[in-house]
Formats: sequence, structure tokens, C-alpha cells
Amino acid sequence: MTRSHTLMGAAVALAVAAVAAGAATKPAAAEPDGGAASAAGQGSILYLKGGKLWVASPDGRVKRRVRHTGRFESTSQADNGTIVALRGVDVYRLSRGGKLLNKPFTTAFRTTRLLPAVNGPFSPEVSPDGTKVAYTYSLIASNFDPACQCNRISPSMNTSYTWSNRFTDTPERVFGLVRFHSNASWIDNRTTLATTQHLYDFAGNVMDAVGVDRLGGGPDSYSNWFSGCMAGCDSVQTLQLYRYDEAEMTRQKDKVVVVSGKLNGPADGSRMQILRMAGMPPAVPPTFCQMTATSGKLSSPSWSPDGKSLAWADARGIWVGQVGTTYSPTGPTCELTKRLLVPGGSKPDWGPARP
Repeated sequence: MTRSHTLMGAAVALAVAAVAAGAATKPAAAEPDGGAASAAGQGSILYLKGGKLWVASPDGRVKRRVRHTGRFESTSQADNGTIVALRGVDVYRLSRGGKLLNKPFTTAFRTTRLLPAVNGPFSPEVSPDGTKVAYTYSLIASNFDPACQCNRISPSMNTSYTWSNRFTDTPERVFGLVRFHSNASWIDNRTTLATTQHLYDFAGNVMDAVGVDRLGGGPDSYSNWFSGCMAGCDSVQTLQLYRYDEAEMTRQKDKVVVVSGKLNGPADGSRMQILRMAGMPPAVPPTFCQMTATSGKLSSPSWSPDGKSLAWADARGIWVGQVGTTYSPTGPTCELTKRLLVPGGSKPDWGPARP
């Protein structure tokens, strides 16, 4: 995609963003009791606490630890409740009760002494049908930096895939490969949504913050979708103001949530934006609202199955909240109830399976 094409898409993307970028967030007050009912949705929330796997009901009435040994670093769940979790470079697949469903395996792109330029996997996300896993890895390579008109040795964050129950030797041939994008989430069983922390690709083209990948398209099969950057996007300083990460779309395909904030600084992860969709990509979300972090960096936003509520994490733990519908054309604000569901919890993943 040419730079002019990308910038045109970005300009259409958030025409209201320039007016509303500093708009205040208007969350409802925390509701320690009544908020439990209003924020409660269907299914269950899988999460980590102290490296252990837990599941909870959205109203907090049920919280139980999944039986397993050792510690995990990241986790997600399929629609039937099957758990995929990461320990070191190994992917574990567990039943709801903690039974190991197959021998743990590693991924094609992983940390190893044989390939010191590759690190990972990180942030494995299992597909809704439980058959595939998207994961992030980093690759250190030489690339052209337009800011200095020179070559730099730097890491790129990329997304690859594997079957959920076995090692996949050549994932780029089986599923494709999404360079420059990380922290992928599943739109459906064949499509992922991912974000990029890179301002340019290796050819020097300005990149949109959010991309979509249809499996089976080969290397670099992703399509740029939209970015928060409007005018002056050739400026590195301007691009750094519009960091998007950890994007996830509702099952109803009507909203997208992203973690946002200035790249590579204390403001990274300081906001969470909810974007109202006008249709599937390439249609660009016309409006958004946002909330501001109050207890450290925001992370791991996850939609409820009905698309009406969110779970997310910060320094205090895991929160749940019901999303309002107010989107003012002159100053978008988020109405979002807040309830601390799991103090000290992290990595929430909301799915339709029972707790």
C-alpha cells in the first residue's frame, strides 16, 4: 500500500478525532454491589492470578482455580471452554478441569540459541472453535528507517499461527504470516485483528495502526484498516501520539476496543477507546469514545459474548463494566460502569463457556 493511500485511509478513519482527541471520559461511578448485576454478562472470564489459571462468572459469584501444576504467563479460552496457555516457549492445551489434552509443544518462531534473532512466542490466542492459535514473536533484522534515512538493526513484532494441538513446521504456508503486527485476536475462525507498534514497514511506508488478516493468504497477507493519525502523519512525533494495541472486535461486529496512548512512554496504555463500527473492513469506524486509566496501564480488554460488556486489567486487577451507548458528535464520551472483579488478577479472556 502506498503512503498516500494509507494516509487517505487514516484521514477518513477518525475525522472526529482531531476535535475529540482530548475529550473527557465520563465513566459511571464504581458500583460495588449494584454494578455486579449491570456489568454481568454471559459465559465466564478466564484469567491469571499469581501465575495460576482461574475462571470466574462475570458477576463474581463463582471463582475457582483450574487444577494444574506450575505457572503460566498468558492464557485464552475457546468457545467450548478449552484453555490454551503459555509456559516459556511451550503451548499447553487444557480442559476446563485442568486435564492436559495433548503433549505441550513449542512454535516454529520461538526463542532458541540456534536462532538468536527470534524471540517468542508471546500472547497466544486460541480461535473460537479451538483448532488454531495466533501468537506474537519478535524478529531482529536490519531495516530502513525513514527518520534518519539509514539502516537500523531493530526488532519487528509479528503474528504467526499454529494448530492448537500440535507443532506446525511451516505456518507461513499453512496459515500465512502477519509481519509488523502483534497481539492478534480472532474475528472469526479464519480472520484475525492485530495492531502494530511500528510507524513504518521495512519499505518505509507509513503503516495504519490496525490491520486484518484472512488466513491462507501467505506472507504479509494482512490488509491495513485504520489509524488514529490524521494530518501530518509523515512526522514520527505525530505518529507516536496514536498508539493502538490489543484490539478486539465484538462477536456482533459492531464495536472494536483498543488500548491506546503515546508510544514508548508513560502514556502508553493510558487510555482505552471503544470504536463504533460502520461495517466490516474496509469501512472505517466513524466515532469513538474513550476512558482514561486511573491505576496504571490498561491491558487485555475482552468483550462479553453479547458485546454489551467489557473485562480489562490494570494495576489493581480485573475490572468488568457495561458499555453505554452515548456518542456525542462534538465530544464523544464513554459511559462505562466499573466493578473490580478480581483484585490482583490479569490477562482476562471472556468467553461463552460456563465457569
